[in-house]
Amino acid sequence: MRYLLALLTMLVAGPAWSAQYPGYPANAIPVIVDTGNVPEGPINIEMPPAPGFTNYLAAVACTGTGATAASNVLMVLGSFPDALLGTVNLTWIYATPAGITVAAPGVAASFDPPLVGQDGGAIGLNVAAVGAGNTHLSCNMRGYRAPSQ
Repeated sequence: MRYLLALLTMLVAGPAWSAQYPGYPANAIPVIVDTGNVPEGPINIEMPPAPGFTNYLAAVACTGTGATAASNVLMVLGSFPDALLGTVNLTWIYATPAGITVAAPGVAASFDPPLVGQDGGAIGLNVAAVGAGNTHLSCNMRGYRAPSQ
């Protein structure tokens, strides 16, 4: 029944990219990617590629708890086209404190205007394993996809 309702809605309203979502540019489709809990890591997620569309990243966040031993691991976000450098990645250090019940400081960033991905390409986020004993690590990416111009 749920699928029938979705099909009828598409037939009446047209394709999803013709809809207008409040707070998003015309023809944009919201994209939210979340890892859920990934104890100890590593994390590898992406806003998936879509031919004929460009991904726009508005925010990224990672949070979690400590591990048996403290560690600092690299977070890599990319790939973004740059006229001078070709393709660039953004990096942060994700700090994991000692103690499995201690909250990690986390990393969060918002981009206004959103970061623009490559036409038809993915935007990926990679976080290395944070260490043994870690019980909570999660990341999410939020943005939208719009037809390439």
